[in-house]
Amino acid sequence: MARSMESVLKARDEITGNLTRAGAAALFFCGLVAWGLARKITGKVRELTQTIQLVRDGDLGARIILSESVDTAILSEEFDLMLNEFKSTVNELRRERTQFHAVLDGMTDGIIAVDASGIVLLSNSASRTILGIEKPDGEMIQEKIRVAAFNKLLQDAFRGEGTLESDLLIPSVDGGPEKNVLA
Repeated sequence: MARSMESVLKARDEITGNLTRAGAAALFFCGLVAWGLARKITGKVRELTQTIQLVRDGDLGARIILSESVDTAILSEEFDLMLNEFKSTVNELRRERTQFHAVLDGMTDGIIAVDASGIVLLSNSASRTILGIEKPDGEMIQEKIRVAAFNKLLQDAFRGEGTLESDLLIPSVDGGPEKNVLA
């Protein structure tokens, strides 16, 4: 009986050792597979990130090719579709902007648009000719047109006092006669 108990304990120890080694081998194999998958996925993410940076830098022709699996192929296709739509929108905005500026510069009426703080957002060539100023875009309008009546009209407009209209006398910058301007 002592011998059979001894053989049972020995068998148990052998089985425990075998299971421990098998578990360690399985754990090592799982870790190896996980490491390989992680490298593959991070490689795809890195490639996608690099392509996104190219687009951010203005390269609208950048494309990503992730076709090793169904998921990455779908991601690649969706990215390209999104990029094509974005490129189309940018081109349409460029056309509209060119058309807008052509119409604005073709007008005989002077147009100056300012934001709420008085910074000139845009102006057309007629306004610059009428007022005798260089392109004021990005500058304070009060610095370009130093006429008290104009500045008062501008302040009234900023306070939201409705549609305002006034005849203004703008001094000529070249010493000529004053210009009567409807503002």
